[in-house]
Amino acid sequence: MLKRKKTKEYSYYQEFIEVSAMGVAAAKLMTSILNDYNLETLEARLKELHEIEHAADQKKHEMMSYLYSDFLPPLEREDIINLAGELDTTIDTIEDTLIHIDIYQIKEITPEMLKFMDIIEKSALSLDEAINDLKNFKKSKFIREEFDEDKTKVEAYYSNLGFRDARIVKVDLNTNREFIIQRQGIGQT
Repeated sequence: MLKRKKTKEYSYYQEFIEVSAMGVAAAKLMTSILNDYNLETLEARLKELHEIEHAADQKKHEMMSYLYSDFLPPLEREDIINLAGELDTTIDTIEDTLIHIDIYQIKEITPEMLKFMDIIEKSALSLDEAINDLKNFKKSKFIREEFDEDKTKVEAYYSNLGFRDARIVKVDLNTNREFIIQRQGIGQT
């Protein structure tokens, strides 16, 4: 009987780990940008963030391309598609936030914005740890217990910030938007 030489297998788990690490990198870069905020260098920093986002998009497209021809993926196809999409959306949202800060030419980053960014970074780190343990998800103590505990802590932290902080961030953004609209003469009758 002839034995077939095993071809190199594509590792969805490894790809998820790499994309998740890009999510952490994006969150850390965004935190760094906001902590050392300078409107004059924002466009260049946005390009740095876009490079991470673009690399993550390419990983997702490569994964989907492989998935369409894979006979027996290690997880349900729908689960792979959903997880890849959610990881990509996470990084896209971080980039979109910085794009909006640039579009509205936010002059100053408020303490409340930094608190929210802290939540995002902690969430990215927790998600990364769960993704790194995904291959062992049936036996994973982290996914069963610690991830839920981390999720609960993040939710409690967010609740402690309260809606007041969310309103402050929204009001600040709206104030800048109203300024832009007034300056451009939009909405005048």
